[in-house]
Amino acid sequence: MLFETVSADYVLYNLMCIAVFTALIYQSSRQYRINKDERIFLEVMLTGIVMFLSDIIWFIVDGVENSAFRFVNVAASAGYLCSTAALSFTLLVYVDYKFCRRTEREFMIRMIFYALPLDIFILLTVTSQFSHLVYYIDSNNVYHRGPLYIIQVLICAAYVIYAAALAHLTSRFLIKSRTVKKEIYSLTLASLMALSGGIIQSMVNDKPILSMTLTVAVLFIYINIQIKQIYIDTLCGINNRRQFNIYVDNLLSHKSYKKDIYLLILDIDKFKLINDTYGHLEGDYALIQVAEILAKVCQDNNDFTARYGGDEFAVICMRQSEDEVEKLKIRIKEEVNILNKLNDRPYDISISIGSSKLDPKTDNIESAITKADEQLYSIKSARKEQTQ
Repeated sequence: MLFETVSADYVLYNLMCIAVFTALIYQSSRQYRINKDERIFLEVMLTGIVMFLSDIIWFIVDGVENSAFRFVNVAASAGYLCSTAALSFTLLVYVDYKFCRRTEREFMIRMIFYALPLDIFILLTVTSQFSHLVYYIDSNNVYHRGPLYIIQVLICAAYVIYAAALAHLTSRFLIKSRTVKKEIYSLTLASLMALSGGIIQSMVNDKPILSMTLTVAVLFIYINIQIKQIYIDTLCGINNRRQFNIYVDNLLSHKSYKKDIYLLILDIDKFKLINDTYGHLEGDYALIQVAEILAKVCQDNNDFTARYGGDEFAVICMRQSEDEVEKLKIRIKEEVNILNKLNDRPYDISISIGSSKLDPKTDNIESAITKADEQLYSIKSARKEQTQ
């Protein structure tokens, strides 16, 4: 687009988007440990920066009659079209890996199918200066859309809509955790926000609408990730002590429920011995395995699970009777036994579980924990006496 017909604000908006993405990438990369889903999210932002830069370069050189600038315009236009499609693809990969992955092999097979439309579009775009199918730069160095430009819009829309639908369906039918559901809802909203920007951008050429809406969407996702990290135990991936306190406070502030509230406190037997004998990495492994078992068992009834501290975990559940609570304890211990049979570790993991019934009218956090701890202590003391 010629300088005299487009405001320099176009470049300024894109530079601001680049600055935001760069700051987010820098902040995210400073973490000691970056999970794979977080690395994929970094790829989303890196692809976005490529898109912004391509858009800026196109703005500067489009319409400037110079053979060197014409070559740059061809490359920048292709880069913008390909990076926009690649960004939509990467967003789908992020959603799939984070919420739908079961095994690495199944995930990689899906990625091959997901990538087919992107690969075909990139091939069409790279050769488009000769075929004029997707876009072309005329002899005056002016960008024009080709007859198949709509393919780019459709591919981007398909990736984003599929990602949003995948997240929504997973949340509705497969995931029962309220925390994960909230994360999925925020991601779905951000995806639809980016989609809206892309649709508007396909109709408007003189404003970087997509760049701005994409930046807002990514910021929205990033803020939700950071908020989640405040309340999630970084080692075990379940709620931390802070979130436990908030949850119990909110629970006890309501005075009546249809079911009784129970608190389970459990710890790993002889955890210090595992640490001292086999090292802290093995201790971390034991903690992670117990946390995963709790998350698996408790998701069926949407029970609240948290790492309370050290090798102690907490579960808040609502049940009709003590018998139902005992069944939950038995189920947790059965899963631990299954883990031990499948493990090739030189030690077995065993746990002790204490529980207490909470009365919203009289209990607070301290009294709730004290009652459950007392039962846990009694169980461990009785077991110790039996082994002597």
